[in-house]
Amino acid sequence: MMKYDLRQQKCIGDERFCACTQQNQSQRRRTSPSRHQSSQSQSTSSGIEENDLSSASSTRLCGFLDSLVEHRESVKRYPGHNGRACVVCGKSTSKHCAKCNKAMHFTAPEDYDGNTSCFMHFHDAGFFGLARDDCKIVRKRQNDWSFPSKDEQKANSQQMKQMQKRLKENNNSDQIAVDHDTPNSSSST
Repeated sequence: MMKYDLRQQKCIGDERFCACTQQNQSQRRRTSPSRHQSSQSQSTSSGIEENDLSSASSTRLCGFLDSLVEHRESVKRYPGHNGRACVVCGKSTSKHCAKCNKAMHFTAPEDYDGNTSCFMHFHDAGFFGLARDDCKIVRKRQNDWSFPSKDEQKANSQQMKQMQKRLKENNNSDQIAVDHDTPNSSSST
């Protein structure tokens, strides 16, 4: 016991002794017994634990954006000086999402009253059906199209969320029905 080092924090309460409190936080976390002994708590390679995740989820995290990041990294400029009509607002742009193969503004156009770019609108499920290019889907003439107001965008987003929720519920009920119809291999003799 004479060779015991409090900084290893093998016993409960060691973290309150002066030898431990003088360590920087990363060293304290690395040797803390509560972090190592808890088999129920999992952490990532960067050191994020479940309780860290739950505290940040409500304010910072918006879900996994891996797909959006892939689209963002595929943004390219058209060669030369030829602009194309943006699929969201219809104004000329020289950039496109190579993954979607669609022309769109990567930043909000100068005369646009919002901060959200056409790129974000196009990849947002809540904006589906409101873009200029979506006129084909909603059976509307492009000449009759105008950019939606904030209220129209919010209403469409709410309706899309409800629609996706219903689709998810229908898919789950279909999956449950398929599971019940499948013969159980253990019951056949």
